[in-house]
Amino acid sequence: MNQNLTYKSLFFSVLTVVLFLGSSFIPLEELEPVNFQYAASEDLQIEREVLKILQTKCNVCHQRQNPFMVFKEQNISRRAGKIYQMVFIERSMPKGTDYQLTEEEYSQLKNWLLKQKIN
Repeated sequence: MNQNLTYKSLFFSVLTVVLFLGSSFIPLEELEPVNFQYAASEDLQIEREVLKILQTKCNVCHQRQNPFMVFKEQNISRRAGKIYQMVFIERSMPKGTDYQLTEEEYSQLKNWLLKQKIN
């Protein structure tokens, strides 16, 4: 039993060294840099596209019927949970046939919502 434990310890020690050494031989110039600014600008572009969808398909009615729910750049992230609930769960928005979302708009909205922190 004691010898079995020693072999296991030796195995995991060797495995740790091999993994450590194997990962340390990647030349630094071969690693791809992470461009956080690009990722942030991509997220901003997606949010602007979503805002355009909400302004053309939702704000048209909200301005008349529910002015407190008009979507703006400052509030769409905060209202992501409500948007998800009304568009994808209840499927009650947008109302009527004049402002229905296209498949592409649904897809853009869904992709944006997946990146939001919805409570």
